[in-house]
Amino acid sequence: MPRHSSTPTVVTIHDLTFLTNPEWHERSKVPFFRRAIAYAATHADVLVTISEFTARQLDEQVPEHAPVVVATLGVDLERFSADSSGDAELLRAHGLAAERPYVFFLGPSNLVRASTSYSTPSKRSRAVTTTWSCGWPDSPAGA
Repeated sequence: MPRHSSTPTVVTIHDLTFLTNPEWHERSKVPFFRRAIAYAATHADVLVTISEFTARQLDEQVPEHAPVVVATLGVDLERFSADSSGDAELLRAHGLAAERPYVFFLGPSNLVRASTSYSTPSKRSRAVTTTWSCGWPDSPAGA
């Protein structure tokens, strides 16, 4: 979040694991993100969390924070459905075996190992991974 802004600032907080579970993160990143979250929470005009749980954690971890709006993640059920009737054709069109189960992961490139390791225990499953790299230090865009 910018330190000085002439416009209202809205910050989205997905989770507070840098505060609640720092051992889940690279040690060098924990102090930076703890300070960034605390600053954003107390200086933004509005905070957006993706769950009531995160909003409650914010109350516990940073009691004097900006107003919070909970905007849960969701799926447009009119556009997306659990109907898998066309999956086999779609998989084959992309060169994938329709007989095998897949896990689709969309996330930052440094989490690829986490998504592909999901398929390791079973030779019958395979992860299909799409990553973005903008802003991550181990990527060309973030370097």
